[in-house]
Amino acid sequence: MVDKALIATDDRPSLAALMKLHATDGAHVEGRHHHTNARQVIFGGQMLAQALSAAAARAPSDAFAHSLRVDFLRPGLADRALRYDCESLMSGRNITVVRVVASQDERLVMQGTTCFQRPQSGPDHQRPFPDGIPEPDQLHELGDVLFRNAHRVDAGILAATYAHIVDVRLCEGEQALFQRFPVPHLRYWVRVRHPLETPLQHQAALAYFSDLWFSLTALCIHQDNQIDGQLQTISLNHTVWFHTPARVDEWLLVDAQSPFAGNAHGLTVGWVYSRDGTLVATLAQEALFRRPSTEGGNPGISTLTQDRGAAGS
Repeated sequence: MVDKALIATDDRPSLAALMKLHATDGAHVEGRHHHTNARQVIFGGQMLAQALSAAAARAPSDAFAHSLRVDFLRPGLADRALRYDCESLMSGRNITVVRVVASQDERLVMQGTTCFQRPQSGPDHQRPFPDGIPEPDQLHELGDVLFRNAHRVDAGILAATYAHIVDVRLCEGEQALFQRFPVPHLRYWVRVRHPLETPLQHQAALAYFSDLWFSLTALCIHQDNQIDGQLQTISLNHTVWFHTPARVDEWLLVDAQSPFAGNAHGLTVGWVYSRDGTLVATLAQEALFRRPSTEGGNPGISTLTQDRGAAGS
């Protein structure tokens, strides 16, 4: 089992705390608890979850998120609050579209749109559940795999493990991290460790973990070690389509594939299934892969502020 220190919540914010937003004197809300990634900047999945939660306040109470699409523009700095401003772009009988902007002081960090929809009937089909998937109980926890192979894992990645919040189990085990794949295809089970209450919390939690390990799919045919720190992974844009309600505190399967990588970019698409085979969400992400800067300073900020993108997995 994972070291219990990793899942203790007395000195680390819970997922609910990381997704929580605080009202201010103005029209915006703020996220004040941050989860940093291996580059010591705010984890992109946390911004996705908070952006969805902020936008939901502008949608009808009986509408659920249908899609979330964001561009990461600059690194989120962990030493200050992240402000979310929302604007309703369209409010129809069944569909509401909300624009979300996240900023820190005068720095624009992220922008995106969220679409909410009331339930409707129509044609129905789904991509089938993939074959040959082992049960999660047959697999090792990712935290165990990382710490058992600590000598092969970048120190920043090891320090930024999310094992106290999310239980991830790779279908291919250690091979998924430390062996070159013949095709860019990763599959893993995931669930949050603590129960969630509302449908919005479950959708926000799905957005949170959708940025976790996902972009490594585009690297697994190019490197023998995906997490040795030789390449930085920087999320540029991210989309989640929510198809059906799902409990994220129960096991979900992510089936991820990369159709293209080139010009230092990698595209990953994926499908999220509940354990009974229901397709609950579709994901897409474009990431930038680059060698770490040799300049001094925070590796998550130094040269990255010259580019768009900055969240990363």
